[in-house]
Amino acid sequence: MKKLVRMVLLLFISFRTLFILFGFARTPYIHAADTFILTNGQFENASGESEEYRVIGQDLFTQLTINISESGEVSGEAEIPFNFELNGDSYSGSAAIKLNGTYDADKKSIKGNFSYNHSRVKIHTFTSGNVAELKGTKNLPKSSFSGKVDGDGMKIEFPRLGRVTYAGVSPGGVDKTEQIYDVPDIEYQPGVDTGARFASIQGEVEMYPDGNPDDRRFAKMGVKIEPGMHIFTGEDSNVIITFADMSTYKLPPNSEIVIKNFKSKSQLMLIGGKIWSNFKKIANGETIEVQTSQAVLGIKGTTFVVEERKGTSTLKVINGSILFTSRTSGRSEMIQKGETMMADKKGLGKKGVFDPVEEEKKWTKPAKTDYSPAVIVVVLLGALVIALYIYKKIKK
Repeated sequence: MKKLVRMVLLLFISFRTLFILFGFARTPYIHAADTFILTNGQFENASGESEEYRVIGQDLFTQLTINISESGEVSGEAEIPFNFELNGDSYSGSAAIKLNGTYDADKKSIKGNFSYNHSRVKIHTFTSGNVAELKGTKNLPKSSFSGKVDGDGMKIEFPRLGRVTYAGVSPGGVDKTEQIYDVPDIEYQPGVDTGARFASIQGEVEMYPDGNPDDRRFAKMGVKIEPGMHIFTGEDSNVIITFADMSTYKLPPNSEIVIKNFKSKSQLMLIGGKIWSNFKKIANGETIEVQTSQAVLGIKGTTFVVEERKGTSTLKVINGSILFTSRTSGRSEMIQKGETMMADKKGLGKKGVFDPVEEEKKWTKPAKTDYSPAVIVVVLLGALVIALYIYKKIKK
């Protein structure tokens, strides 16, 4: 009996030792948020409401950004001033909306509660020449909303306000209809070493030279990443890239970047999807740049997440601060820890807030390990050999 116990114990130790020895084959999984946003809503007035409400509603929902998180949490708020002419009357005032709710990815439906209010002053001139100032308000302190994905869009009903349609609704990722295969200010330089390396690869991560998407190849550990190389992940793929300055980038599924010239201060451009990045303090105080379609991020040492989707760039600063500059208007804003901002073809949006601790957790959960079939076979064969050796020793 003692011999049997000793054999089982030694067998367990053998398995444990082999798994530790082959630990290098494990690949960390990036737990990234599969989030998306709804922007630039097209507003239709509720039945019976006046044209005045349609104009106010359209202005408000154009400015409203609805954020949907990985867990399905929905949030958004906007406040606008307005001033317009309609049928000879002048209108001025402000409107605001705030909402929260949930998104069901299986049913592709959204629901929740919202509050709405606006106050306005209407200046009406009578045919007699007399002028009247008419004040009005509309308050919906707590109402419910609901909607569903409809084709390539989402329609949301806001009772007593109207219906809002958002085009091109899908979770974040590379939008193939707007994918950039040839970036104008980037040149592929074969044989040149940027100092960037793959620190981790999970799944099938592919790469191709800028301007030549047909020359696709699989990413491999140890290869030198050249300037002008596109790197993209698929549905179940993740990759971590490090530079010589110790900066780190994590790409979750459905994301694409292009590596830029290592001699410039701009390291890469986000084509689609999202990236998480951590920058150490730069010793000489210089600023490193990351580009998106709509903005340039000036970085001196920080942790952040940036997403590119359908021509909208969204930044979240987890730690430190980043100078966020619109490529359209040239306007810049300093975004601090816990702040977020989006940029589109119109320029920069308004600052928002988020929970940096919760966002960081999405990217730094304990690593999920993934052993390749070859490693599993080697481990099992090794354990079998050790078990046979122990058995013979005990039998003697």
